[in-house]
Amino acid sequence: MSKDKDKNIDEEEELEQPEEQPVAEEEEKTDSNEAEQDSKAEEKIKAAQDKADEYLLAAQRIQADFENYKRRNKNAVSEATEDGINETVKLFLPMLDNVERAVDAAKKFGDESLLKGIELLLRQVNEIFEKLDVCEIETETFDPNFHHAVMQEEAGEGVEENQIVQVFQKGYMRKGKVLRFSMVKVAK
Repeated sequence: MSKDKDKNIDEEEELEQPEEQPVAEEEEKTDSNEAEQDSKAEEKIKAAQDKADEYLLAAQRIQADFENYKRRNKNAVSEATEDGINETVKLFLPMLDNVERAVDAAKKFGDESLLKGIELLLRQVNEIFEKLDVCEIETETFDPNFHHAVMQEEAGEGVEENQIVQVFQKGYMRKGKVLRFSMVKVAK
């Protein structure tokens, strides 16, 4: 029996020893698994952070593009409005010419009541043009940026070269843009 007991004790020790080794291996595996999991978690966090940074940059680009779009759209609307006003004013310029002719005709015929009425109309039209920033182009010295020379004549006494001698049709501009060139006769 003592041999059996010794055998049993030895077997028990052997059984105990292998059990201890797997526990240590399991702890190492667990530590290894935890390290791998930590590493994988860090990689996932880094990947997620990179993705978040990428999305943030994309959102910032989209926001900047949208701000640029709004600014361009606002500028386009403003330019279209200005172009519309300019085109409308151009349509009224022949009417202004006719009202000025009517004033001259009323002065020639001496009809005071007609003259007063037409002058009132002319004043109202000029006030509207003034509110729209429309101004008459000055006609002293010829400037091809503002005047259209339709005739030339020799410079006489007291008349310098490139001086405008006669205005056939008044020119107008609005906010630095020529709406209609002045048609003039120039001394050469």
